[in-house]
Amino acid sequence: MNDNKGMKGMRPGMLTGLAAAALLVPVQTASAQEAVTGIDAVAAYRTLGFAAQEPNFLSIQGIGGARTAPGGSLFLSVEGSDRRPGGLRELDGSLAFGAGFGDQETGLGGEIAVELTSTEPEDFADSGYLSAKVGGRVLRGLGQNYLALGAEGLAPWGDARGREVNVTLTGTHVDYFGPFANGRYYPVMVSLGYGNRQKRGTDPGLFAGIGVGLTPNISVSLASDAGQIDAGIGLRLERFTRTTFMFTAHDLAQTDGKTRFSISIGIATDRLFGKGRS
Repeated sequence: MNDNKGMKGMRPGMLTGLAAAALLVPVQTASAQEAVTGIDAVAAYRTLGFAAQEPNFLSIQGIGGARTAPGGSLFLSVEGSDRRPGGLRELDGSLAFGAGFGDQETGLGGEIAVELTSTEPEDFADSGYLSAKVGGRVLRGLGQNYLALGAEGLAPWGDARGREVNVTLTGTHVDYFGPFANGRYYPVMVSLGYGNRQKRGTDPGLFAGIGVGLTPNISVSLASDAGQIDAGIGLRLERFTRTTFMFTAHDLAQTDGKTRFSISIGIATDRLFGKGRS
């Protein structure tokens, strides 16, 4: 898209998190194993049981989180929706690609991404901006918690020029429930944050969301982005373990026009620079 409406069509910074989601699942399991130290025998049994099962896919659609892509990883994501914000019936799309660095499990981790808001063939990449996020794991004695500082809308060009940078502070907590009657545990991720330009790219606002990993391939989530309610389903297919598919319904309460629906596909890899994971 080659106008300002196209720039507003996608939630800034969201595509980067969706693309990296598949790579973050193993981190959850490893962290569960680390958490065994210093807890009682019953809790240790539960934690080890959770770590032993195949990790469920976990994601939140509609808002960003505090987790970052693993160091040495690259990610790419494309998204399309049936409407623009405000309810205008017109196809909208965007594309993002970037890289992760560092390791927030042991210190600081971060990611930087290029987000393109002009995706039509005749003006591809004519407008866009940069996004960045840096954060680490905090309050280790209270479980798996992350805190990250982000900036969306850096160095804009083309029709994105003139947009204000949205600075965000986000906290994310990952936990799990179980075992249930089927013997499985279900991971839960909760994120809460604030952005100084979160609402429509101009006003400050809070955002929050919760995601539940139902199976190794399916997650569901519910989020509020400055008062706009979004619900989503995330998929990770067995044959494409480093590819994620997200289906999201935006603005369910129709506070900013008609509800719109989007589909995004994210691809990520950490099998570069000799750092491939098993």
